[in-house]
Amino acid sequence: VLRQYGSSATVAAWDKNGDALKALDPAVKVSEPRQWFSGGGAPDAVVIAVKPFDINNALASLAAECDRALLARTLWISIAAGRSIAALQQSLPPGCRVCRVMPNTPALIAEGMSAYTLSDLATDADAGLVERIFSACGKTSRVPEKYMHAVTGLSGSGKSTLADRIYQHLAHQGYPGERLDGDTLRGVFPGTGFDRQSRN
Repeated sequence: VLRQYGSSATVAAWDKNGDALKALDPAVKVSEPRQWFSGGGAPDAVVIAVKPFDINNALASLAAECDRALLARTLWISIAAGRSIAALQQSLPPGCRVCRVMPNTPALIAEGMSAYTLSDLATDADAGLVERIFSACGKTSRVPEKYMHAVTGLSGSGKSTLADRIYQHLAHQGYPGERLDGDTLRGVFPGTGFDRQSRN
């Protein structure tokens, strides 16, 4: 976001792991989340980038310590895999607008594909904000929530890694198997790529 928008964007971050904070760009303002909602202000958006099982704990303290009206002014964006909008809403005060986003690994080099879905209370302006944030990481696409799990099939989302781990586990249990991976095939047939003709 800072690379894309520079000084026109203000980014604050917090992590319970102090070492992770040390690795952040110096332009990122390190502050505890409750400070984001102090003085009657609220950020345009908060990106929840924690493990799914940590979401409740991460948000519970905010709900307890901060003005709920301020929390409702923010768009809450989760990139936690597998957590539905309904589950996210249970961790936030009533009236909060929620967005689920599933980015993939190429987002690290601004070549990602981020699919997103919005809660009923979210607005077109919220959709625009999500697209501005995640367009800094590549392309975006709005989808109905029922299709969010299918997004894990995107390139760079970890399919090969998962298949490899399953293959290793089954082999360790004594089950014979074969793993056929597109990257392997492209190594055997170097003239093939990712276009439709090559896939066919």
